[in-house]
Amino acid sequence: MTKHYLSRPLTLAVALLFAGMAGCTNAPSTIPVEGQLVWDDGKPVGAANVRFVPASGSNEAAGYTDKDGNFKLLTGAFVGAVPGEYKVVVTKTAATPKVEGEAPKTPEEMQKMMKGVFEKSKGAPKAENPIPAIYTSEKTTTLTCKIDSSNNKPKLELKHQ
Repeated sequence: MTKHYLSRPLTLAVALLFAGMAGCTNAPSTIPVEGQLVWDDGKPVGAANVRFVPASGSNEAAGYTDKDGNFKLLTGAFVGAVPGEYKVVVTKTAATPKVEGEAPKTPEEMQKMMKGVFEKSKGAPKAENPIPAIYTSEKTTTLTCKIDSSNNKPKLELKHQ
């Protein structure tokens, strides 16, 4: 009977050990990365998506710029990026039209309000990407960045075209 009670804790300990080892092998080895995205005239690029696409073999990292162009990268659910060389892809959608007055309280009020917005703008507002097309694809971007412990606060610059 004693043998039965001893085997349960041992089995549990072995199971936890293997579970812990399995979790460690899947976690990427990241370093925190906080950077800034600006135009060539120094103005920040706010509300933009930044994707760091690895040149080879590691995981992609991504972030979103605030109004000052600052961003923090995440690799999946992990903070930071795996050290290495990256191509940087930037996308952003145009701002939605400004709506004045009180917020609608019913779906009907929303429809009426949006109809007025569309009539003023001669149709639905365009969702254009104000970032030059060269930066919007990993195949065409010329923006690159090396991430390591000495370069984990990059300042990236987009050129107006």
